[in-house]
Amino acid sequence: MDVALPLPIHRTFTYQINTESQPQPGTRVLVPFRRQEHIGWVVGPGSAQEIKQIRPVLSILDDSPQLPAELFDLCRWIAEYYIAPLGIALR
Repeated sequence: MDVALPLPIHRTFTYQINTESQPQPGTRVLVPFRRQEHIGWVVGPGSAQEIKQIRPVLSILDDSPQLPAELFDLCRWIAEYYIAPLGIALR
């Protein structure tokens, strides 16, 4: 699944989830990034075919998305319009 992190990086990162059900976009997850752990937001299913080694999600923090679909779409628009990282717009 693709995760947006609240970092000044203009891309999302793909992580592996060990459950059968995929979290919906807007759900917060705890993921490893470099040598730290960060809270990010699920943004989509991901594209695992082109990645050799995918790191696992450490924890799913929410049972349901914390951002309504309309607010999530607004954050995507803000990130595109203002050329800002999606993770920063979601924060």
